Amino acid sequence: MNFFDAQLIRYKNQEVFFHMTFRSPARMEDHMYDAPCFIYALNAEGSVASPVGQTPVQQEEGALMRCGSYINKWSAVQPDGKVEIIVIKLIADLVLKIFSEIEFDPRKSIQKPLLTIKAQQNLLLQRYMESLLFYFRNPTIVTDDLAYLKLKELVLLLLQLPDQDVVKSTLLHLFRQEQFTVFQIVENHLFDNFTVEQLAHFAHMSKATFRRKFKQHSSLPVQKYILNRRLEKAKNLLKAKHKSVAEIGTACAFSDPNYFSKVFKQKYGKTPRAYRLAERLK
Repeated sequence: MNFFDAQLIRYKNQEVFFHMTFRSPARMEDHMYDAPCFIYALNAEGSVASPVGQTPVQQEEGALMRCGSYINKWSAVQPDGKVEIIVIKLIADLVLKIFSEIEFDPRKSIQKPLLTIKAQQNLLLQRYMESLLFYFRNPTIVTDDLAYLKLKELVLLLLQLPDQDVVKSTLLHLFRQEQFTVFQIVENHLFDNFTVEQLAHFAHMSKATFRRKFKQHSSLPVQKYILNRRLEKAKNLLKAKHKSVAEIGTACAFSDPNYFSKVFKQKYGKTPRAYRLAERLK
């Protein structure tokens, strides 16, 4: 991932607001254990992946991310091949101070919090980001008081998102890190194109440790387990008539049709097309 540019706005020497430009495609692997964040796709589209799954993010959409491990993938939407995102760190003492000032008590919410909440396109969010761009271009005019007010404005905008009870509960748990077993992480990403090393990132482990711990849950190595689960899903989908073989391969995370056909035949003795035909003749 190559930086073109990075602009910062600080609050009392703490880096809070980031305007970053990368060359497409870009991937960010982060362990956010001390400060969750809000990420906004200014001129980009992609996804935010957590231990529990992936959240697609289109241009001018954002995602609220609690403390934890994430992999963000971004692609350009403009011909210049640049990815532009805005990242806002939600620093604990500042956010808790904001909660007290707006008389927000998220403890009243009984909804289950999410690791990631998507903020879809809306005019208020767009205007907020436009105002930040002005300050990024003129950082010398940004006082600590102004930086604090911009962070407070973001919190107020988040509280206007749909499913407010879930949003409030998630805000309550912003700084609480959830634990997931290696088996849960694998199950949550069976049909995503992540390497074992990237799956290990979600667990904050080395690849070797991740593989060793996975053996406590399955007699199969993690790669073989994932392959078998994908092939099982493909076999079940081939019995239906509404999807083509190519669509089924893609749905089961096989990007190469020839590889899909090869490994399917190795396991079931027939190519996907031959298997489908045999099922229809039964």
